[in-house]
Amino acid sequence: MSLSEQLTRHTEERFISASKTATLTGAGASGASFAAGKSNLMSFLSMDGPEVLNACAMLGAVVAVLGFIVNVYFQWRRDRRHEQALQQSHSSDKAQT
Repeated sequence: MSLSEQLTRHTEERFISASKTATLTGAGASGASFAAGKSNLMSFLSMDGPEVLNACAMLGAVVAVLGFIVNVYFQWRRDRRHEQALQQSHSSDKAQT
């Protein structure tokens, strides 16, 4: 495996990990905003208005969806690269026999 391929693989693995984290963080922020809206937490934090909660919930949902999309894309690339490696391995095995 060449250095370029190793760097590409490492970068893709990092993006997959980061997108999983972003998805979980976004979902958590969205859920926390929903829970805070249903409780008296907002008065404790001295934040006024449901607009803040709605904005946090929407931002959390957007981050979660974008994280999911990035995760799917880079996992698809990793699977495609793995399939190409298997095909090259099979073709080299056939050439040797």
